[in-house]
Amino acid sequence: MISILHVDDERALLEITKLFLESSGDFIVHSAGSAQEGLAMLAKTGIDAIVSDYQMPETDGIAFLKIIRASGNTIPFIIFTGKGREEIAIDALNSGADFYLRKGSDPQSQFSELGDKIRQAVRRKQREESLQRMNKKLRILSSTTRHDINNKLTILSGYSGLMKEMVTDEKIQSFISIQENAITDITKILKFTKEYEQVGVEVPAWLKVDSVFSSAISQIQIKPLMLSDTTGGLQIYADAMLERVFYHLAENVVYHAQSATALRTGYTIAGEDCILWIEDDGPGIPPEDKEKIFQRGFGKNTGLGLYLSREILAITDLEIHETGEFGTGARFEIRVPRGKYRVVKDQ
Repeated sequence: MISILHVDDERALLEITKLFLESSGDFIVHSAGSAQEGLAMLAKTGIDAIVSDYQMPETDGIAFLKIIRASGNTIPFIIFTGKGREEIAIDALNSGADFYLRKGSDPQSQFSELGDKIRQAVRRKQREESLQRMNKKLRILSSTTRHDINNKLTILSGYSGLMKEMVTDEKIQSFISIQENAITDITKILKFTKEYEQVGVEVPAWLKVDSVFSSAISQIQIKPLMLSDTTGGLQIYADAMLERVFYHLAENVVYHAQSATALRTGYTIAGEDCILWIEDDGPGIPPEDKEKIFQRGFGKNTGLGLYLSREILAITDLEIHETGEFGTGARFEIRVPRGKYRVVKDQ
């Protein structure tokens, strides 16, 4: 049974809605004549979904909805009203309503549709909660497993170091070196899983590019490189892990373009898109490898940084490609579509 809170200042409508919905056998309907009464009932009664009129005295349906959402409550909420203006429907949906329904002249069809929308909203909420519980369990399992593996790797690394000091046979020494390389690779893979676990966890936000880039490169021991940033007031709508994208791009210069002397970042507007670019003056990327470098496992090390970067950017429909000319430097271009970038002048 689905427990519903129906809020409307018209008592006759509360009664008829209760009769129609409960006749299906799927619902228990609790009625309230105002938003204030509804809030009091919500605090003491187990409710699965809220159905609310729009036009009510003191607090209308959208104001009621905003109070609910401001408290962090994501309960399914349906605006059920005779007011059919488009701007009201848009305001309701933008404020967090699951559905917006107009009251019609045929009671049988309108209450049947209302019942269907309530079932849809409740099922969707149940699926979301189930997914959240599953993700929480997976994060706990992942974190615990990483911790245990890291402990074992520490033990292996310690014994490898001892063996290297005690053994003089060159052949065995080479075996120990291979073992130590494997330990290093496993450690990098574990670090990648920890980063990947965070992709998409936080809600995307407007991020100031120059601030994020500056924070990213501050975490790397940049060799004597001439840094240039002309992104100015550019902001892009991206996952909170955008900093890791910049980190991995700068890290590539340090480890793979050791002859580079400069690292530059800026942007250009191409049609409706913004092209955010990061380039160096190192050896560049061979044409046949320009897409391969974004594949998991490609490269000298674990080949995970650029793979992770593309995944992070894809969350908000951003694309990354390498477009530099081989022999003159690498150039990574991030294509930001219309609506996902803005330029804000510093105050």
